[in-house]
Amino acid sequence: MANSAGNPESKKKIAVLVADGCDDEQLFFVRSRLRAARIPHDVVAPREHRRDDGTIIPLLYYPQGARPDSLVETGERVTPDRSLSETVSANDYDGLIVIGGLLSTEALRMDDAALEFIRTMDAAEKPLATIGHASALLTSGDLLRERAVTGAPSIRDDLVNAGGIWLNRDSVLDGNRVSCRDRQELPALFEDFLELVRSGVPLMGNEFRKAIARARIS
Repeated sequence: MANSAGNPESKKKIAVLVADGCDDEQLFFVRSRLRAARIPHDVVAPREHRRDDGTIIPLLYYPQGARPDSLVETGERVTPDRSLSETVSANDYDGLIVIGGLLSTEALRMDDAALEFIRTMDAAEKPLATIGHASALLTSGDLLRERAVTGAPSIRDDLVNAGGIWLNRDSVLDGNRVSCRDRQELPALFEDFLELVRSGVPLMGNEFRKAIARARIS
């Protein structure tokens, strides 16, 4: 095993928030990149949004019109490491990645514990990444006022109506947060997230951040 003394990220721990029906490719990418970076992580899920055996089944999501069955079960069950019904605290983690997927996002939006976990991580200014539809959780958490964000194009109006500053970019970095539109942009999002984890502080001050965000819209 490689010596982790020169790898400060190995001392960090990341929460990966999911629910049944999350995007399989997003979850696989995030977990494989965290392992490659030797960053410990827990897959965290609300107990109410698992299968009867306590697992979740990610789905393969295809673009509309690409094939007749747009949601396909992979058949590969994932057992979350921790449940939000346990005592899961923001103090346990140094960052949070929320996996997207239409079905899982809708489930998490209705889960008070999931929303409170996101709010608490954000209030502590810990790195927070949302992928695709998962950015909609920021609207339910009332966390978007005057903040730059992107996400799945279908939720653009929701993000803007909640006070967010929509940027049509592959990865939008705003303070302690980073978001992307879909799975193709995961490499850019992960690099920005990793930089947040390394720095330990938001990368832009509030006023400078807002000025840059508004300039990018025009």
